[in-house]
Amino acid sequence: MSVDINQWVVKLTECLKTAQESDCDLNKLDDVKDNTLIEWLERQLNSIIIELQVMLEDIENGVGSNFFGFDSDSEFEELIDSFEIEIRRLKQRIRDLRGVSRSR
Repeated sequence: MSVDINQWVVKLTECLKTAQESDCDLNKLDDVKDNTLIEWLERQLNSIIIELQVMLEDIENGVGSNFFGFDSDSEFEELIDSFEIEIRRLKQRIRDLRGVSRSR
């Protein structure tokens, strides 16, 4: 199966943008009392952002999915999908926190 590398770049760029937007939303939560949860969310988002930036840079420099240790392009696609799911999950947690802080 031949994959268009540009599709990977687009998907990774979208993931990165969403993660960065979520990180900005998280930084706006000044009145949340649970700093431990905020710090955990920040670490998760920062970790994802860094990993996505590195992967994007590598792909743009011509590195293929096998370089990342994947036997097939579909495995790499699954990794990108897992990033999307994790970012959506973290984004929802941030929304939930925002809702809790507004209701106080």
